[in-house]
Amino acid sequence: MDSQPTSSEAKSGNSSKPPNPRTPTFCVTLKFKHHTGKTTLTAHAYRGDRMRDCLEEFYTTTRDAGKDDPVALIGHNGMMDNIVTIPQAPVDDEASSAIVLGCLSEGHFTDPLKKMNSNPLLLTRSLMYPGSFILHDAIEVWLNNGSKAQIREAAAKAYAKNQKISIKGARTVFPDLSK
Repeated sequence: MDSQPTSSEAKSGNSSKPPNPRTPTFCVTLKFKHHTGKTTLTAHAYRGDRMRDCLEEFYTTTRDAGKDDPVALIGHNGMMDNIVTIPQAPVDDEASSAIVLGCLSEGHFTDPLKKMNSNPLLLTRSLMYPGSFILHDAIEVWLNNGSKAQIREAAAKAYAKNQKISIKGARTVFPDLSK
């Protein structure tokens, strides 16, 4: 993805207070258009006190996305702290794809994603740093019709480089979803 946003919208808020229904749910929205024009990434930076809103929007967006529009969640695994109602996908719904980069996402997101007929492309199985560089490299492989194994390998290489660890060690962060 290009490093320059094509548009941005800043919203203010104070995350140290309890949620106020009139306060914006997210602080910033950025859109990044891939240099090939094949996809646009829309990123919402959520307020910390709005994690439940973040998760509900992630699940709704994932349910409503088509197979050509992957949805990603990067950051704190709010499922460890919140109980969220998972929307049911229609029976005739086309499978969407999802990436969840946050601590222990495999254990918290696999079943809800399956319930919504969503295909997990990349999840995590340990505590980790969910940097956007992982999403960048995973999306590059996805755009080239790469397999789940290739997406995992790209993520592991990016993570290894950033964390200055071996690729073998970085692979343990991401479960093999190609089985």
